[in-house]
Amino acid sequence: MGHGPQLTAVEQGQVLAWAAENLSVREIGRRLGRNHVTVAAILRDPSAYGSRSKSRPKKLTAKQQRRLYRANETLSCAKLNDQLDLSLQKSTVPRYLRSTNEFKYIKMYKAPKLTKQHMENRDAWATKVVDYGEVKWAAVVFSDEKKWNLDGPDGLKSYRHCIGREQKAVFSRQNGGGSLMVWGGIWADGETVLAFLDGSQNSHDYVYTLSEYLLPSAHLRFGTDFVFQQDNASIHTSVVTKEFLREENIAAVDWPALSQDLNRLKSWGYLGHRMYGGGKQYSSKEELKSSAILLHWNSLDVTYLQKLVSSMKTRSLGVVTPRE
Repeated sequence: MGHGPQLTAVEQGQVLAWAAENLSVREIGRRLGRNHVTVAAILRDPSAYGSRSKSRPKKLTAKQQRRLYRANETLSCAKLNDQLDLSLQKSTVPRYLRSTNEFKYIKMYKAPKLTKQHMENRDAWATKVVDYGEVKWAAVVFSDEKKWNLDGPDGLKSYRHCIGREQKAVFSRQNGGGSLMVWGGIWADGETVLAFLDGSQNSHDYVYTLSEYLLPSAHLRFGTDFVFQQDNASIHTSVVTKEFLREENIAAVDWPALSQDLNRLKSWGYLGHRMYGGGKQYSSKEELKSSAILLHWNSLDVTYLQKLVSSMKTRSLGVVTPRE
C-alpha cells in the first residue's frame, strides 16, 4: 500500500498539534485520511520532512574510475577488481562499466601476424610515402578483389529481439547460397567500372581485367597521370603482370605485404552494410549483381571516398617508426 503524496503545510501543522495532545499516530492518520506511516515520518524529524535524502557516496574516486575505464578493454570484471585493488562487490564493477558511454563491446577483428621483416617493410614504405600531399594521394587508384555471398556475411545477422514476439530467421543455404567475385578500384572522387570475375584467376586473367576495367576508367579520369595500387597477391606480382604494367607505363605503388589496413578499398564493409543491412538476402546471383553490388557501387558517396583517401597521410604516419 502506498504512502500517498506528501503532507501539505496545513496538514503538517495539524499532525504536530494532535501529537501534542497525545493522539496516537494511527488516530492522527485516521483524522487526516492519511497513511499512519506518513504521519510517523513527519513526527520522526519535522524539520527534515519532505527533503530529499542524500545519495550514497560513490564507492570509487574519479581517479579510480579513470583507472578502471583504461584497464577495461580485455580483463574480466573479477580481474579488474583484483588487479586494481578496488575491493568492490561483484556487481559493482560491471555497474560502473555500464554507466559510461565511452565503451561498447565489439569483436576483435582478425589481422595477420607480422614478422620483424614485415614491420620493417611497412616502415620503409611509410617513410617513402609519408610526404605525399593530398594532390598525389588523390591520383592514386586503390584496387582490390571481393567475394559477395547471396546470404551475406554472418556478422550482419544479429538484431534486437523483443521478448514475446516471434524470433526472426534467415534462410540458410549451403556455402552461403552462391557468390560473386568482383574487382574494383577507387580514387578520391570516383571509381572504376566494376569487373565480375569468373572462376579462379591467373595472371593472364588479371591482365585482362586491368586492360578492360582499370585503364579505360583511369585514363578517362586522369589521362596517364595516376598511380596504381594493388596488394601482393601472386597474380599481381607475377612476371606477366609486371610486364603489362611496364608496357602500359603504369606507375605502381610498392605495397608492403600483409598490410590490408593500408589499402583504402579494404573498407568493403561500407558496401556490405548497405547491401545486407537488416538481414537482407538475395534469391539469385543476378539479383545480387544488379540490385545490390552494382546499385551501391555506382552510387558511392564522393565525400566518403575523399575521407578514405585523405586518411592515408595519418595512416602512413602511424606506421613510421619514430627516429631518435
